[in-house]
Amino acid sequence: YNIPNLHCSGGNPMSWTATTPHAFGLHLPFPWYSRGPIRQAALLELKTIVVLRSYEWGFPRISAVAAMEWSLESAMTVIGPTVAWCNQWANMTTTCSIRNGACRCGAQSEFDAMGYKYQADTMPSFYEVEESKVHETGFDNRAEFISPNMVAFIEGVVDDVRSQ
Repeated sequence: YNIPNLHCSGGNPMSWTATTPHAFGLHLPFPWYSRGPIRQAALLELKTIVVLRSYEWGFPRISAVAAMEWSLESAMTVIGPTVAWCNQWANMTTTCSIRNGACRCGAQSEFDAMGYKYQADTMPSFYEVEESKVHETGFDNRAEFISPNMVAFIEGVVDDVRSQ
């Protein structure tokens, strides 16, 4: 029908060709992807949020940092790792450590680089996993099998959240 339209999640330029000149895609900067859902959760009076980030790839690493900022902006309570979790699992992460008597993940420089207000050393943080440290030596994460070590790690996160 050649109706002009805007797709807010269809920024693949291969989709917009001479055969569809009436349409184009638009992408938000990826750190903003979680902003809308977090704001909506707050509007629906949900109170808490848990974020788990994978460290080894920039997209989820930065996305988790942004989610912390959006949780602050939306006045949501972050359920983050406890000292007990840190004592057991921090060696399977890159940035988690006990700081000022609490388990914190992420570096302040990550928040500062984005111009965010979140304080990594004094506010509850996301959980973090570095998958290459967790799964078994030689494990192919693209295979059809699930890593028993990764299952144990995720169970540890779930148990820690439940403990709070």
